[in-house]
Amino acid sequence: MKCTNCDADFASGQRRCPYCGIVNEHALKLAKELQTYDAAYEQKGDKLLESGTNQVLKQLTFGLGIVLPVIAIVSLGCVAFFRYRFSETSSYEVTGA
Repeated sequence: MKCTNCDADFASGQRRCPYCGIVNEHALKLAKELQTYDAAYEQKGDKLLESGTNQVLKQLTFGLGIVLPVIAIVSLGCVAFFRYRFSETSSYEVTGA
């Protein structure tokens, strides 16, 4: 970046020109924007984190609400099948050697 007073080159992050000492308005503007951003993040960061966590929990609950009943139905079907298959009243016969 070039100084507006003495045309010296210096880093854009420096608040003053190292040669003539004039204030770098661009750096001050960026510093103020960063402070504003940090303040807004502190105010909204916790709310965003909480809402994201709530969304994950809702999706997990919904998924478990579907998966667990399916597992229960399949398990009950298997139990019923094997109870019938190995009961004394079963007409199922094993043939062959």
